[in-house]
Amino acid sequence: MKNFKQHDIAIIAIKSNNKLNSDKEYLTIIDEELYNPFKNEYYELHITSNDKIEEGDWFYDIRESYSKIIYQCIRISSNFIFNANKEINHLIEFCKKIIATTDSSLVNKKEQSGENVWVQQIPTSFIEIFISEYNKGNIITKVMVEYETKCKELNALCTAFNDDCPACDNKLLINPDNTININLIKDSWNSLEITELLRKFENSYNTKFCKSATIYCKPCDNDRVAFIDEFIEQKL
Repeated sequence: MKNFKQHDIAIIAIKSNNKLNSDKEYLTIIDEELYNPFKNEYYELHITSNDKIEEGDWFYDIRESYSKIIYQCIRISSNFIFNANKEINHLIEFCKKIIATTDSSLVNKKEQSGENVWVQQIPTSFIEIFISEYNKGNIITKVMVEYETKCKELNALCTAFNDDCPACDNKLLINPDNTININLIKDSWNSLEITELLRKFENSYNTKFCKSATIYCKPCDNDRVAFIDEFIEQKL
């Protein structure tokens, strides 16, 4: 099954340490790269995650917002990450893993066969939306990224995405062209979407509070399920 998780966006100057804070600023694409003609600067977009950073991964230290530099992890020791550019350490709690980027040169690691594993790319369709919104003064800082979720125990309670299920494995959904699927964060929902959210709530509630790990807990959940069904029928 598929689901979406929220992630942050970092926009980083690759030829300057300046932030995009000019009164005269807009983005366009030149030679397939994001470009600010007023500042004569190119930029990269990176989608970051709180997922565990491993050796070979690229990451961003949120304490270094003044420089907006990304690093590659070469080793991890205790609570610190060491980067490939300099042997300096970064506290893990301040580091965000880069799961997708507009920088096509980033390689996470090499397979045993010697082939490079490239960092997933942000699709052109989203870059166009980002630029359009940015030029209107609406800077997108958070997005929803699609994942594929599989329950290792085929838990009957996991008929929808469930953060509380210990057996659920969430894997980033990667397209054949190495891009990921991105949606904007919604601020309104139709009745079908609300119904789906309620079902996800139901499954999450079951997994967290039901004494049974594999089947619905009856009759303790019957009243709650009936209440949700009645709510959906009457309100949506």
